[in-house]
Amino acid sequence: MSDQQQQQPIPIYEAHEPSEASKRITAIFDEMAGKQLDNLNDAAKSLIERISTFLAVLFGLSILSSNFPPYYLKGNTPVKYLFFAALAGYMLAIGAALWATQVRFYHRYTYNATRSQAELAQMIRQKVSWLRLANLLFALGTVLLAALLLVIVWNV
Repeated sequence: MSDQQQQQPIPIYEAHEPSEASKRITAIFDEMAGKQLDNLNDAAKSLIERISTFLAVLFGLSILSSNFPPYYLKGNTPVKYLFFAALAGYMLAIGAALWATQVRFYHRYTYNATRSQAELAQMIRQKVSWLRLANLLFALGTVLLAALLLVIVWNV
């Protein structure tokens, strides 16, 4: 086959002015992109608050009775494992969320828009990655806390 036969023709589309609806959608996405770093930091702070609340519940379960440790923790191996696993999930989640909000030094390329854009994309990727990990660990800790509560209630 020759080179002319292998190349597919490129379709030509007629250009037209964007509609008002597409202009509004573009404006919405531009606004979201401009606020993305702030939204990610707010999401991390919110996640830290939720984790702290669930940690309070978890610690409340460990000191609920007048004598320590409570009777449902004494000699109950599954409860102990669930307790420490949930605690580990929450502590790792709060660590990942804190790492997402960690203050870092970023390069500012005043006269190079391409490198500035790449730096911003890297910042967003890093925050999103740590927040995804934090959310997964938070979900895991919450499932383990629910299992812990079920085991405690089932045995009481």
